[in-house]
Amino acid sequence: MRKTRTHERVSGRTAGLVGSSVIMQAPGCSGGASVWIVDLRSVAVELLDRLPANRTLGLSVEEVHDGVGRAALPVSEGVRNVIGALHSSGIAALADAAALTAVLSVSPNEAMARRLQPLGVRARLTFHRPVRGIAIASCMLDAPSRAELGSLFEGHDESARLTTVTTIDGEQAPRAAEGEFDWVIRLAPS
Repeated sequence: MRKTRTHERVSGRTAGLVGSSVIMQAPGCSGGASVWIVDLRSVAVELLDRLPANRTLGLSVEEVHDGVGRAALPVSEGVRNVIGALHSSGIAALADAAALTAVLSVSPNEAMARRLQPLGVRARLTFHRPVRGIAIASCMLDAPSRAELGSLFEGHDESARLTTVTTIDGEQAPRAAEGEFDWVIRLAPS
């Protein structure tokens, strides 16, 4: 996989994205003319931006590659709690988005990524300190989660059950919060 850097519009703002593209070549062809690139960053941006809560909050996808997902959220007036820090609903939305982008990043192709049907079945949030400024959520899939998803993508299982752990950092507040989600993920019929 090749890392690339680009900018995508999400929720009315421009966000810098880091991601990987899957480079594929048509069977029986040789040379550069038959090669195409599947950009899973754009798919993640599109799919997450479809969710009204993400648009309302102003959430953006920042990074999608090799089992890593990152999302950002400016702590604006509409998402502040009584002490002026990020409300718990923003923490939950960030943890969810970063986890979903991490899951999307290991999809073997765009069609498979679009068929994903993730369902969160349990969420746990831990707060260590207030998050102000711009909140950044980062999630990295562990080996068992990658294996579960691999079995799903290869057709060995009808669903994948996994747990994601996301760290939320704020300005002047590293590891301000953590979000842990248990997921059941299926593929929609093709």
